[in-house]
Amino acid sequence: RATRRAVTVPLRMSALATQQVTARLVARVARRLAKSDRIAMSTRAAAGSSFLSDVEQAPADPILGVSVAFRESTNPNKLNLGVGAYRTEDLKPYVLDVVRQAEKRMIEADFDKEYLPMQGLAEFNEATRKLLLGEGSAAIAESRVATVQSLSEIGRA
Repeated sequence: RATRRAVTVPLRMSALATQQVTARLVARVARRLAKSDRIAMSTRAAAGSSFLSDVEQAPADPILGVSVAFRESTNPNKLNLGVGAYRTEDLKPYVLDVVRQAEKRMIEADFDKEYLPMQGLAEFNEATRKLLLGEGSAAIAESRVATVQSLSEIGRA
């Protein structure tokens, strides 16, 4: 018998706090699913049955390899040829006029800057479920799938 419990969180939280709350909620759901006798497959077996289990690792990107070599080089006259970015004579990033115009149009458009709901964008979550488990997934049809969107790469330099 499932019980429902509300989670109360402040309306505005830092990205790290939001990520931590999301991680705790996902862990709680995972523990409950693991205890459920309706789930026959283990996590490893479920992952093995995914269409993603047959995807081979892509080879390393040669352009990014050039950037890594640039960073690791101690030559004082080095020049980064790996990044497709324009630079001024002072080696500062040069922003094309068309990019500046696009930025200005985005600012003038006055997009909604509200936070997403705690679970993330519903349309994104639904598309993710269908992509990973398939359109006709029994788990989705039987409401045995929980999907949340979380932040990624936040605060990384």
